[in-house]
Amino acid sequence: MSEMKFNAHLPLREQEKQNNIVNKISENSENTGSEVFLILGFLGAGKTTLLKDLAGYLANQGEQFKVIVNDIGKYNIDAERLKDFSPVALTDGCICCQDLSGLKSALEDLKGSNEKILIEPSGIADGKAIKRVIEELGMQGRVITLVNAQSFPTMSKAEEQIASTQLSLANVIALTHLPSDKEKNQELRSQLSQKYPHQPVIEAPYTTNSEDLMKDDSSYEAIVNLMRKHSQHNHAECDHNHDHEDHHDHDHHEHEHEHEHEHEHEHEHEHESGHHHHEHSKFFTKSIALPEETSLDHLKDLIDQLGQDALRVKGVIKYGSQSFEFDYVRGGELEIGNMTTLQPHLNVITQHSLSPELIAMISSGSTSSEKLSYVPEKKIYSPIEVSAAVSVLLNQYKDYMNMYNEKLALETEYAKNQDSKLAQEIQQLDIALDKLGDDMKFDNPLIWIGYKRLAYANNPEKKVETIGELKKHCERKTDICHKRLDFLNEHLKSDFGIDLFDENQVKAEQSLVDFIKENEAIKKLSQDEQFMTQWLQNEYFQIDGKVAKWQNYQSVH
Repeated sequence: MSEMKFNAHLPLREQEKQNNIVNKISENSENTGSEVFLILGFLGAGKTTLLKDLAGYLANQGEQFKVIVNDIGKYNIDAERLKDFSPVALTDGCICCQDLSGLKSALEDLKGSNEKILIEPSGIADGKAIKRVIEELGMQGRVITLVNAQSFPTMSKAEEQIASTQLSLANVIALTHLPSDKEKNQELRSQLSQKYPHQPVIEAPYTTNSEDLMKDDSSYEAIVNLMRKHSQHNHAECDHNHDHEDHHDHDHHEHEHEHEHEHEHEHEHEHESGHHHHEHSKFFTKSIALPEETSLDHLKDLIDQLGQDALRVKGVIKYGSQSFEFDYVRGGELEIGNMTTLQPHLNVITQHSLSPELIAMISSGSTSSEKLSYVPEKKIYSPIEVSAAVSVLLNQYKDYMNMYNEKLALETEYAKNQDSKLAQEIQQLDIALDKLGDDMKFDNPLIWIGYKRLAYANNPEKKVETIGELKKHCERKTDICHKRLDFLNEHLKSDFGIDLFDENQVKAEQSLVDFIKENEAIKKLSQDEQFMTQWLQNEYFQIDGKVAKWQNYQSVH
């Protein structure tokens, strides 16, 4: 795979406007410190490629600069890709979180110098804390946020939360990985321009053939000038434009189809440098050394098994006598890149923690003939964590209803006017709903029951406040809901002698809250290792790498 090049084509009159802006800014504003260019964008947006080409542009201009790059995990592939620019590689810490000591130290060493500074954090960094450190050191921060035009419309809620902050901090927004549909590109550009009116939105197309698109210094000059110009805006005056809550609501509940998805609100790293907590969303990272005999087929199997839970998988794999970089972003294809001298390994970012069994299987170099079983690491939730998880699900329920009602409105309109564009929009909503249903999972019965109670609390016909109402809600045997209840009940019988389907034991009118409090059986099961192993195996069950929740379970009732 040829190395991709970045080129930003601004409209001609925009280039003319910006042609000499840098000189005017230098004359009219006081230089209060080193100039820092912060490159933000979610995973797979193209930050490393942009940084590399911007660094090349600055070098061509005779500028002195320093590159700071931070990749999640023990192995910093991005630093390897930028080795021609002698980057400062922050691998022991994570600058997507609040522990910014490594970054702060690196910036302090450069403070007062004439060098420009280019920073590329991980794609799961929202950038807010980084920008604050830059400003506290008296440096001039310029921010460009990249948006992958192909994956942006189908982002999950957790991804949206990070992207919204990245976009709100931007001085310039640049679209990357543009699809061939120019109309869709313009729609996205208009949408972003409307939501972020103070930031110019430009197109930054990629090519896989570097000879087709040579470096155009005027394009990079225009980008740098735009960043400088729009960094003069006070973003505090326009924070109300940056909620990102009406962009594309991707949340789903069990309406009609019994689909669910969940994104937790705590960010955790599990690589060897410890863990830190992000302000918004929860992701897990892991660096794993790969045996040299790990095959490409095995790598593909692993990615298939991780499914939608894997946001990013990248690293190095041995192929023949050489080692090659590989990269996978959720929704895309596994790409094999340049040769490298790094040892075989992978860095993975997921929405749930990897189980010790899966980590051991990856480390041992299992062959493609072995079925990789992906189950998240079992976790004992505190009452507060259960409540927080339920709150996330309730927000998703609200978002789902908005999307579902939008689909109903489009279907009504389509019945009157069978326009192909309407049909396409309806189809896209259907796909989004199915995808979100696959993503949503309940990590223990307490979370599941808590969600059921509160999600339907305001609907008298569907409320789930009592044992009887829960049984009625889950009575259809083909539903996932029924299978969960049946599985839970079988363990209540075998472990505690409690049968929810025996009204002589458990009255239908007994409230779920009272039942859980009085005997604590469900709480104890949620903390039982054997029960939770089986629950999660059902909840995360896959067939040929595709989500197939509870399809392996046969109901008793």
